[in-house]
Amino acid sequence: MPPSTFPPRVPKNEFFSSQRAVIKDILAAYLGYQERFGDIFGIRIVKRNYYVTSDPTYISHVMVKNHRNYIKDRPTKMIGDILGNGILVSDGDYWLRQRRLIQPAFHRQQIANLSQLMVQETEKWV
Repeated sequence: MPPSTFPPRVPKNEFFSSQRAVIKDILAAYLGYQERFGDIFGIRIVKRNYYVTSDPTYISHVMVKNHRNYIKDRPTKMIGDILGNGILVSDGDYWLRQRRLIQPAFHRQQIANLSQLMVQETEKWV
């Protein structure tokens, strides 16, 4: 049998504990799964399969180079009924227009400025 082309998954026997972990502390759960399964892994939450990554190569593949191949499903679009037709739930040309509108906010210099502000505010809080 050829090796799987899918990334590793949080095992089915961890189904309920994985949901509780994600709901309780999503960042801690994610970091734990990343440590166990690598830079990309699958997880099932509330009857839906998701793939999670923080690897810039994978993110670029999905969000920039091949965004037309990743359409939003019905449950995601239903979220739009609550949140509105924003970038998280839109597709196609409308999504691309929205992405281009917000792109300047994610320029390298803007992120550097934001990170400085985040450090300052964190230092104040600590």
